[in-house]
Amino acid sequence: MTTQKGSSETIRETSSNSFCFDQFLQYGSPQHKPILDEKFLEWFIGFFEAEGSFLCWPNSNKNTNRFGIEITQKDPKLMHKIRTTLGFGRVTTFTRQLDNGDGQTYTRFYIHDRKNLERIIFLLNGNLLTSKKQGQFKTWLTAINVDRQERKKSLYELNNRTFDFNLLGNGWFSGFLESDAGFWVSSKCIRTNKDGSHSFALRMKFYITQDDEEFVTYIAKSFGFINTNVNSLTNSHDYKLYYRFETNRLDVHVRILEYLKRFPFLGNRSIQLKRWSRLLNYRIYAYPVTEKSTKKVMRLIDETKRT
Repeated sequence: MTTQKGSSETIRETSSNSFCFDQFLQYGSPQHKPILDEKFLEWFIGFFEAEGSFLCWPNSNKNTNRFGIEITQKDPKLMHKIRTTLGFGRVTTFTRQLDNGDGQTYTRFYIHDRKNLERIIFLLNGNLLTSKKQGQFKTWLTAINVDRQERKKSLYELNNRTFDFNLLGNGWFSGFLESDAGFWVSSKCIRTNKDGSHSFALRMKFYITQDDEEFVTYIAKSFGFINTNVNSLTNSHDYKLYYRFETNRLDVHVRILEYLKRFPFLGNRSIQLKRWSRLLNYRIYAYPVTEKSTKKVMRLIDETKRT
């Protein structure tokens, strides 16, 4: 932190090819969690950039604001794992009514208290990769500093860091993919050859969907693709515009799976990924088409689509 009375924030600009957790590990780690796995912290930041929200709302009893961060998911075990591994935060479950009258259960990881919000500030400050989340964090931290300045508290220094590193070189991309990646496979998986024999011919896709066109394009370029591999699509519920990078290239699929072996998913998506990776073997190796192998492939395809 830094004490400033003439402005709501100060900004320090640096560039780096890696995350910096020094401030968090020194000032933000809970006493009962003195050593935290940096791979997990990288994963958490990537997951938060895809799923997390910065919150600000009026305090009902005072002429001030309250602040928080939240992540809402259908995977309760993952939310509890985040809370347990970080060592702070709270988890709650709620039901959201759907248009058809049914209820869908969600789990929320959230932090609203000042002490633990300071921990999150130390963790995220200077470690956010996407320009969208950096902008949201700056707006949120500025509002916090305005509130602190009115209460004559020391202010948080905004650390603007620009990143230039390989997406597959740390755990950040794993967290981001766990939220926004898709692993698709077609139900049609057998090809009839000219000689009448049969062979497996699975059609599979890996894709990422986000509302940040700039970052989706950045991901595509990281895998050697040009902008033509980024398509726009509209949400059928609120007509919000999204952007998708997708590829059916086997070499890219293999690279993704090799990366996710080093930096694995932490929630239920790991089950879908395991099934999808087993199906990918049928593209890599010439397995014979038998009644048993066909049933196995069809079962994996069905289970992959249901998870």
